[in-house]
Amino acid sequence: MLELLFAANAATNQKRLVLLERVDLKLKILKTMIRLAYDVRALDVQKYLLLQEKLFEIGRMLGGWIKETKTNL
Repeated sequence: MLELLFAANAATNQKRLVLLERVDLKLKILKTMIRLAYDVRALDVQKYLLLQEKLFEIGRMLGGWIKETKTNL
């Protein structure tokens, strides 16, 4: 994800949008993996809630970047 974010930062608008959408997909997969880890009790409640909070904030920031990129096309 980090590699895609760096590439998106350096890319032009059309390519940036494609890269950001790939990051969004990876974020959704990560959220699912975290939830599964919690479901099988590999994470306790406190760690799960902290991770969910952080991932939610990352999602908000990513969504804003995607929205801004779309308006600049």
